[in-house]
Amino acid sequence: MLYHEQPEDFHPKFDVVGCFVEHDDKILLLQRATHKSEPGTWVIPGGKVDPGETREQAARRELLEETGIALDGGIEFVASVFVKFSTYHFTYNMFRTRVKDQPKVTHNPDEHGHARWVTRKEALAMELILDLDACLAIAYPDQL
Repeated sequence: MLYHEQPEDFHPKFDVVGCFVEHDDKILLLQRATHKSEPGTWVIPGGKVDPGETREQAARRELLEETGIALDGGIEFVASVFVKFSTYHFTYNMFRTRVKDQPKVTHNPDEHGHARWVTRKEALAMELILDLDACLAIAYPDQL
């Protein structure tokens, strides 16, 4: 379950980042590999924050590792939300960046099966990973 405010009984095991990469009016989505949890669902690039790493550094690193996209420009912090599953809790930190030219995406096939540029409305019609629809609404409140 996703919360906008930190619940009193919230005990995070780790921090996670995700980055909405924008080009024109589209965002980049990656399809999770079949051997991963929630296989076949679509996600934004992201992952766990490593020890000693800032959230922004983690977002840039994960974007490079998962897509081959190295950001020269800025990256904007959007929001943090609090996620509680029955066995663990974590903080999910969302970022957003815009690329001028559509970059070539070189995804790791062990992590993701496909990459696709889609409009935000198209994304909502796809099989998204749990709560990504809510994250889209947070990142783009006036554009859905």
